[in-house]
Amino acid sequence: MDAQPSVQTDIEGRCLLDVEVQPNSSRSGVVGFTRWRGTVRLALIAPALRGAANRELVEVIATALSLPDSAVGIISGETSRRKRIRIEGIEADALISRLAELIDGAEGRG
Repeated sequence: MDAQPSVQTDIEGRCLLDVEVQPNSSRSGVVGFTRWRGTVRLALIAPALRGAANRELVEVIATALSLPDSAVGIISGETSRRKRIRIEGIEADALISRLAELIDGAEGRG
């Protein structure tokens, strides 16, 4: 799966990632890609309550990319299922490649 439509870079060279989250799920992690929205889909165990899902989202992305939590931040959509994430410490090509691996693995399971 090509995750390229979900990844952009800002003027400072940081990666921006468009995601769609599913809080209150039975597991956490990347679960797929929505082509028509150009978003990576992530399941989160935490409920969308008092920022719990947002905190888990940052942890899930940072862990999946082997980055510290401080390298990942939500820049828009804090109260929405669709969010834009800022990711530092990884090049866009490497991010796209890693996302493709995660998406392919998730879609192969389900």
